[in-house]
Amino acid sequence: MNGYGRTGAKLNSTERDEIRAVVKEIIDSVKPLDNGAEDIPDDAPLFDDGQGEPSPVELDSLDVLDLALAIGERFGLSEEQFDVMAGGEVDLQSLRTVNDIVDFILSASPGPGAGGSDSVSQGTGTNGK
Repeated sequence: MNGYGRTGAKLNSTERDEIRAVVKEIIDSVKPLDNGAEDIPDDAPLFDDGQGEPSPVELDSLDVLDLALAIGERFGLSEEQFDVMAGGEVDLQSLRTVNDIVDFILSASPGPGAGGSDSVSQGTGTNGK
């Protein structure tokens, strides 16, 4: 078990980088980008709200829902955790950047010994990457 949760041992930056790479792959599978997943900036907005800086990705509301479903499946979020995310307790559009999504995954993932899975390396996502 990797133990991505914040309740366990100190998070390894390599593990965080792995999660970030998977999140970018998921984003690219939801909304394919000309330059691929690697070019998604970690702190750039994922959708354009018309108030801040323009988004290089420009996810719309359906893309955000697809993204939430893919993240829930890929990282093994429980039905309760997914309901919190998709049911409005977590405003999906408050997860504005790749780093915001990574932080959410880390906070929702079980810590060591909590029955979590090694979801980053298992390749259980819908995009087959």
